[in-house]
Amino acid sequence: MSGLEPPLTEKGMEWYCDWLQRRLATLTAEHGEEVLHSCRGEIDFSHNGMSNQMVWMLLDVLAQCQVHASSFKLFGNRISQAGVLAICEFIRMNDRARPVAEFHLSHNEIDDDAALELMRTLHSQRPRYPPSRHVEGEVVRVPVWLRLNHNRIKNPDGTRGAAEREGITICTAADRNSC
Repeated sequence: MSGLEPPLTEKGMEWYCDWLQRRLATLTAEHGEEVLHSCRGEIDFSHNGMSNQMVWMLLDVLAQCQVHASSFKLFGNRISQAGVLAICEFIRMNDRARPVAEFHLSHNEIDDDAALELMRTLHSQRPRYPPSRHVEGEVVRVPVWLRLNHNRIKNPDGTRGAAEREGITICTAADRNSC
């Protein structure tokens, strides 16, 4: 659903969410609840001008249905603090599905406080976050990829420092292999 032309409106998102909820209910009735927990969906609504309300609508449906999404690509929208709070609520409420591995939120309107709240939410969901993977027969923890560049974060060093003082581990991915 990336880069729709014309862009998705709030009414369009409402229609889409109604359709999605019906479709997911049918899928669950036919194949059982586990089918939505075991998928590895990529949610891509990038470059759609999504408002905070549209994020709330979409994530509410996904959380109600306990859909597992491995990746959220919501870059290039109009997401600010209220949209980030919707993402935080999704992380907390969608506890039967596997953890999300990637949040691509660049090119939005996210500020320092919203970024810190998102990191706090991920940190509060231990041991679910960070997610784990099987690598060469071992279960290892892997970082959540949280992309926040080109937002309204005025003091990235201060935000990162505040998170680290709260015990949140951050890797800036300057060297992706060191994370």
